[in-house]
Amino acid sequence: MEHPLELVGKTYYVRTFGCQMNLHDSERVAGVLDECGCICVDDPDHADIVVFMTCCVREKADQHLYGQASAMVSAPTPPSGRRVVAIGGCIAQRDGERIREHVACADVVFGTSAISSLPALLADAFAGDGETFGGELAVGASTTISQYVLPAILSRFKKRYPEVRLTLCNGNTELIERMVADEKLDFGVIEGNAGNPQLHYETFMEDELVLVTASSNRSLRQEEIAAADLKKLPLVIRETGSGTLDVVERALASRGISLRTLPVEMQLDSTESIKHYLYGSDAVAFVSVQAVFEELRHNLLRVIEIADLSVVRRFSFVMRHGRNSRICELFKQFCINYYNQKL
Repeated sequence: MEHPLELVGKTYYVRTFGCQMNLHDSERVAGVLDECGCICVDDPDHADIVVFMTCCVREKADQHLYGQASAMVSAPTPPSGRRVVAIGGCIAQRDGERIREHVACADVVFGTSAISSLPALLADAFAGDGETFGGELAVGASTTISQYVLPAILSRFKKRYPEVRLTLCNGNTELIERMVADEKLDFGVIEGNAGNPQLHYETFMEDELVLVTASSNRSLRQEEIAAADLKKLPLVIRETGSGTLDVVERALASRGISLRTLPVEMQLDSTESIKHYLYGSDAVAFVSVQAVFEELRHNLLRVIEIADLSVVRRFSFVMRHGRNSRICELFKQFCINYYNQKL
């Protein structure tokens, strides 16, 4: 992996709060910075990069972090003339971007799962000194993600980095993978499983698929069924190539049920189409829980529990091998921080 030239020769200091795992993560951070050509120093006043590795287990850990990190505002300027303050560890993983509400001088916030992304984030922070961070990023996302997960993230990312020109392409998983591989997209967020050896995949978040039906459906009064009962219920499914359909098929197969044996009433190419179909039907459908919060709240749809079947999938980032730009790394970490903040 290429290391940012902006970090070569930079001095760094790592301050560790707490537990044994935190010490281990601090050693990983130091190793990553050493590989980038950075030089460790013993005094934060002489460091171009100051990293606070946090621990949420220790008593009053938050207060210790906020106090010491905020004190960097009044620390002497390092010989290079520029200092970047980074906050990592479990408090960063837990709170994400909210840390900046308490530590205004935090330039970089990274969770424990994003240590490998730290060089790119630090390079962006140095590059942003005296200029607005800009560039272009073409993002593609599977349908569920583009409709129900990414919009809130994109609006916050745009507010934070207004000079970045963002475009979003919506399509099923197969299409997004193909467009990333063909260099028509810089970055993708997809449903389903990794399927293209040309591409690099990283887990973003977990998503549960729930079985729903119209609240007005009188033919199905049970609140819970067995997986075998699906053979008696009219089913609406997503189109071929959909990540949602792929995950549902795999989950059913784990219970010895083939999709071909189920009474499929309709196949539609979007979750929105499926929801509106259900309003006037006695059918059921598997949809992402992300997509039905409002419908459940307003009693338009209801969830039917399946006692012996759980359908959980992962949303994943997808990129070309060895072709990650700094802006891709920045956006990926922003997504992770936003999701961790919601947990």
